[in-house]
Amino acid sequence: MTTNPLELVARRTLDRALRGRGCYTPGLVNRTLAAAGRVVPQAVAASVIYRRWLGSQRRWLEVQR
Repeated sequence: MTTNPLELVARRTLDRALRGRGCYTPGLVNRTLAAAGRVVPQAVAASVIYRRWLGSQRRWLEVQR
């Protein structure tokens, strides 16, 4: 799983909001998935996102034990 520092994400989100721009999507993989979601069928994009987060959750749960 990839993570971004909370302070960085918060700063960039607020900067974009104050400039009247759209949402901030942190991380290259997340931005790629967001862009792909605009051009591929929703079912395909949802499946890819589901598998990505399922794998991340499993790894996170293993670390917590």
